[in-house]
Amino acid sequence: MRPRNGRSCTEPQRRIHSMQYFSYPGYTFAYFRERGISSYEAQADIEMDEWVHLKAEVSGAEGRFFVDDMGTPALAVPGLFAGAEARGGAGLVVSSQAGWMGHFSEDEENALALTPTDELRDLPMLQPDVVTGSGKAYIVAKRANHLRVRTAAATTWAASHARVNTISPGIVMTPVAYDEFNAPGNTYQHMIEAGACQRVASPDEIAAAAEFLLSAPFVTGTDLLIDGGTIAAMKSGAYEGRRDRR
Repeated sequence: MRPRNGRSCTEPQRRIHSMQYFSYPGYTFAYFRERGISSYEAQADIEMDEWVHLKAEVSGAEGRFFVDDMGTPALAVPGLFAGAEARGGAGLVVSSQAGWMGHFSEDEENALALTPTDELRDLPMLQPDVVTGSGKAYIVAKRANHLRVRTAAATTWAASHARVNTISPGIVMTPVAYDEFNAPGNTYQHMIEAGACQRVASPDEIAAAAEFLLSAPFVTGTDLLIDGGTIAAMKSGAYEGRRDRR
C-alpha cells in the first residue's frame, strides 16, 4: 500500500502504483520495475493519515485484495509466486503458558483441535455458562491455539512441506508485565517464586527459543513452553504448596 500515490496524488502514472504486489525474496519491487511489469499493480482509494482496512482472500495460487468496504477487489493476482505450489518454509505462532494451565478431557481437546472454525462457538465447552470469566476464556483460547496449530502442521502446512509450531512464554519483562506487577494481588509474584528459575524472562531469551524453532528442520506441530518452571510447579502441586506456606 503506497498512500502517497493515493487519492490526492496529481500524477496519473503514480496513482496506478498505489497498490502493488511483491513476493520476496525473488520477486521484489525492483524485479517488476526493471522489467516493466505492471500487471501486479493497481490504483486504490487510499490516502496519507487515514486508516485503511485491507482484506486478502487467497485460494490456491490466486489472491484478491480488497480495500475498506469495496465489493470488488482493488487488486487481483491470478498467479501468486508463493501460491499452491510453494514448498518448505516455517511458521511460528506466539501463544502463552496459560495454554498449559487448564484441565481438558481427550474429547474436549479433540473438539478444540478439529472443529471447523465457524462451528467453534457452538461447542458445549465454550458456552458462557461454562467459560466463566476472562481468565478461563484466555486459558481455553491459548490451549485451542496449541491444538489447532498442531492440526495445521499435519494438514495444510504438511501439504506444502512446511513446518509450524507454537511457543508459550511465561512472564517476560515487558511493559505489559510491569502493568501486571502494579495491579492488585500477588499472582505474578507467586508464579515467579513457584518456578525453578524464580525470575522473569528477558525478551532476548524468548527470541532465542523462537529462532531455534524456526531453524530446527525436524520440529513441527509442537509447542515449546518457556516459563522458568511455573507450569511444572503447578502440575506437581508445588505452586499451591508454596502459596500455602506464605
